[in-house]
Amino acid sequence: MLYNPTKRSFPALSVTGRECSLNCKHCQRIYLKHMIPVTPESLYTLSMDNNLKGALISGGCNPDGKVPLDSFLPVIKKIKEETDLLINVHTGLVNEREAKMLKKAKIDCVSFDFVIDNRIIKNVYNLNRTPEDYIKTIKILSKYLNVAPHVCIDLNFGKPGKEIEALEILSRFNIKKLVLLVLKPTKGTEMENVKIDLENVFNVFEKASEFEKVSLGCMRPRNEEIEKKAFKMGFDIAKPSFIKGDLKELCCVF
Repeated sequence: MLYNPTKRSFPALSVTGRECSLNCKHCQRIYLKHMIPVTPESLYTLSMDNNLKGALISGGCNPDGKVPLDSFLPVIKKIKEETDLLINVHTGLVNEREAKMLKKAKIDCVSFDFVIDNRIIKNVYNLNRTPEDYIKTIKILSKYLNVAPHVCIDLNFGKPGKEIEALEILSRFNIKKLVLLVLKPTKGTEMENVKIDLENVFNVFEKASEFEKVSLGCMRPRNEEIEKKAFKMGFDIAKPSFIKGDLKELCCVF
């Protein structure tokens, strides 16, 4: 399956505007600039657009590694009750209370960036948390919600970052779909000159092929070798550049 979510069909929305407390080294708030900032009120208004198929609700994180969603959840619930839109939410780390609130809001899927490498958590995410916090979160999310964990390959400054071990842990849980990302060295960030380790990328692809449903997500370098390898392995592809075919105007978690 090929996916092409657009601003008109499946926009990416930020509940924090351009703000993020973490300023992660691979992003440094740059990707927030490409998202549509929303308040609870504007989110509801936007959702009444008949052309929409759904939305990704995301944003920057607070110092604890959480996307501040609480004030948006009543509106999301209202949207789900009044429309047939598909809602995918980036949550960051959550506790059981927050997971129950997300379930009550009737969201369709949670996208969760899953990492178990302390070097990435502390040196890339700038976050004072532990791998155990991420494992606890995936356990909670998979208990209450449809969850599509995201594993970013080469996020350890272009070197392996325990991605294989992360996939082994994820295989223990009931997950909706696995999404693989690849570090995209981005101009203006501390990682703009990082070189991708393709051997590591393809090793992770091989391990990921053990999962029933896998997508190559849109956050990745536009590299023909990476994309065609993923397609050959039967992965879904978000925003394909080198593969042609019918495009589904949804987020690739669906």
